[in-house]
Amino acid sequence: MVFHSYSNYAKYAWGANEHRPISKTGHSANIFGSSPLGISIIDSIDTIYLADLKEFYQKSRDWIETKFNPNVPSEVSVFEINIRLVGGFLSIYALTNDKLYLDKAELMANRLLPAFDTPTGIPHALITLSNGASKNWNWAAGGCSILSEFGTVHLEFQYLSQLTGKDIYLQKVEKIRKVLKGASENNMYYNYLNPQTGAWCQKHASLGALGDSFYEYLLKSWILSGKKDEEARSMYENAMKAAEEAMLRKTPTSNLMYFGEQRSGRLDPQMGHLTCFVGGLYVLSASSGAISLNSSAKNQMEIAQAIGKTCRESYTRTATGLGPEAFHFERTDVEAKALRDQEKYYILRPEVIETWFYLWRNTHEQIYRDWAWQAIISLEKYCRVEGGYSGIRDVYSSVVSHDDVQQNIPKTTQQTLYVPLKHRFFDLIPKEVMQIIVAIKHFSEGVVPPQFAQFCRRPLVARLIRSLVNALNEQKDQHIHLLFDAIYKQLTEKNNLTADILLYTGDSTIRRTNSIQLLRIGKKVVVGVTDGIMIENKVLAKASEPVINFMSNFWSSFDSMRPNINAYRESIGNVCSSSTIMADLNCIILADERQQDAFQVDKQRQENGLSQFAVHIVPMISADKDNQDQDKKLSLISFRQQVLNILLKSRLQSVESNLPCIINGVSIEGSINARRIENLGAGISKCDKLGHKTYKIDTDAYKKINEKFGKDIINSIDREIDRKFVDKKVFQSSDELKILTDIFWNLVLHLMQRIVEYLFKEAQRTIVLDAILLLEATKIIVPMKHGYCIYDYQKSYSMYCRIL
Repeated sequence: MVFHSYSNYAKYAWGANEHRPISKTGHSANIFGSSPLGISIIDSIDTIYLADLKEFYQKSRDWIETKFNPNVPSEVSVFEINIRLVGGFLSIYALTNDKLYLDKAELMANRLLPAFDTPTGIPHALITLSNGASKNWNWAAGGCSILSEFGTVHLEFQYLSQLTGKDIYLQKVEKIRKVLKGASENNMYYNYLNPQTGAWCQKHASLGALGDSFYEYLLKSWILSGKKDEEARSMYENAMKAAEEAMLRKTPTSNLMYFGEQRSGRLDPQMGHLTCFVGGLYVLSASSGAISLNSSAKNQMEIAQAIGKTCRESYTRTATGLGPEAFHFERTDVEAKALRDQEKYYILRPEVIETWFYLWRNTHEQIYRDWAWQAIISLEKYCRVEGGYSGIRDVYSSVVSHDDVQQNIPKTTQQTLYVPLKHRFFDLIPKEVMQIIVAIKHFSEGVVPPQFAQFCRRPLVARLIRSLVNALNEQKDQHIHLLFDAIYKQLTEKNNLTADILLYTGDSTIRRTNSIQLLRIGKKVVVGVTDGIMIENKVLAKASEPVINFMSNFWSSFDSMRPNINAYRESIGNVCSSSTIMADLNCIILADERQQDAFQVDKQRQENGLSQFAVHIVPMISADKDNQDQDKKLSLISFRQQVLNILLKSRLQSVESNLPCIINGVSIEGSINARRIENLGAGISKCDKLGHKTYKIDTDAYKKINEKFGKDIINSIDREIDRKFVDKKVFQSSDELKILTDIFWNLVLHLMQRIVEYLFKEAQRTIVLDAILLLEATKIIVPMKHGYCIYDYQKSYSMYCRIL
């Protein structure tokens, strides 16, 4: 998401204030003035830094150092310049300690200072950067200043004074606070204040638009001061108490809690998307100790959770799963829905997801992660376009009409989503939706650059691995099947099942080990069929029937077993094409060199009517062949084996009682796989040998085969049928293969059923079948008394099913 939006901005609108993702042009107008100030570059640079997009970060820093020029005759919003430029510079300075950013923050704060030159010290809303001329918005009531704008300067200016040792910035915001404290009426703060007189212009109060961030900055200013700024805390406590009494209500029908707006002493029962930040504010208040005078921390958390639920309802009651700009409660038959056309738009705002994030961090209740993930899916489905992310005009219409403005997505929404992912990579992904593809960069031929030893310790990758481990350990009823496959190769080339989590590697040791790990994973398996590739490569061109018919028969047999087994199939070609048709997949994580694959996947999925992926790019190290430390070389095999052991640790207990399991390559007596599987407590049926029993010397099958194919198939030494000769002769003709199949198939089936019944009677929890012979006979599935078995042909086929 971060890469998709920012790479398109860099490609089509670099240096412009905003990006039009549909028309793919820059946009430098509106609240940011008509001059290109690189607002998106500065506003997003901390997010780019956190996302470890090094190339874009360096490109952004270079632009700031060499191209940024605020000496332009543009009339800009003081509020927007403060939070996006001053705040943006201070944020990246806090992350990097790069003095370039501190100098730029001070430069922009100084450019804003003339706006504070009013009789009260309340700044004007607009300023011309080149000459310092300032004024208020023409549309603002009585030409007054807006609470959410002049009340949202304190954090940046306070922090700037701390960093520079210059008191002028702190003095400006302290003067604003003094005026506001004196103007409050019973601790109510209205949305419009006259900067000339310090009087309220009208009695309109709101925790949403025009008021919202003033209350947020009071609380956070107290926290920023080390909880020493008691004036900020006191103002916050009293203001929230007054707001609760005047504007907090519950609906009679759905019992939804909401903050309305107060207009001249009367409650207006509507709530804006912006107001949804209040849930997170209450969580922060309760957890930091800034407890409202009329409320305990417990009560504050109850309000936070109720607001989070109400805002969730505003999302679920739309066709898109995204919330409107405003929603109402005055009608009992329509709650938490927009009533006017001009309220139905969504411009990528972060407030709702922000509240869910705070709630999850404090409660660790899974429901908030689920809500956030569902919102991500909707955002990807309806707002993602080829050139970035665009708002939509009507959230109640499934026919999307974009507005061609990429507004909040570059920083606010993405950082709200990315920061929690950064700290615990998949905290927002529900356990039920752990279908993820992870592609790890390939290094050639068993020896990797010396930096690869540090790969596992890279913070982003380490968090990814820990999160996968946590997901596995937390799975109780859900089970995840992990698969290691050849790097960027067609799946049939290495003959592996695809799975919920797919690590691309390509080492045969891992592939063999993976078969054993199927026992540890448990009952839920998701994989795919590569019949299209088999036809293309003519793997079974001489089989008894066309591969298409063969697979059709396979799935017909499979379907007949429902409801015991519910299965579906997809044709798999490569990383991209397989992902385009796997409807269950929700997220794709790719190495940076494969990011174009992700974009191609999303494009194709959109054409297929599927949701787009949430794409995460994992930056990888590059090879340095000229500087290899021989002592630090780490083979790919060692690394993969370590990752496999970590991810699949302690999964044996998840195996379901009496669960048939299918593994190939165990037929060799004394093989490592066979011994390890038996040590895990599984019973093994080496079905590969059953064919020999069916046509041993002097049996009916032996006589029929001899009669049909001639005495030249008989080994002259021991008189047994020479199986290699039979295979060579039979696979030259579909008709002859069918004859062979008809002779011994029913006998093999009968023998296998007897073996399985015996193993179950012996109380084996898991039955392992090696059934290459049965697959050759085109009989794939064998019903058993206690379940069903599916077989895997180890050289040609890759099959998949979901065992529920």
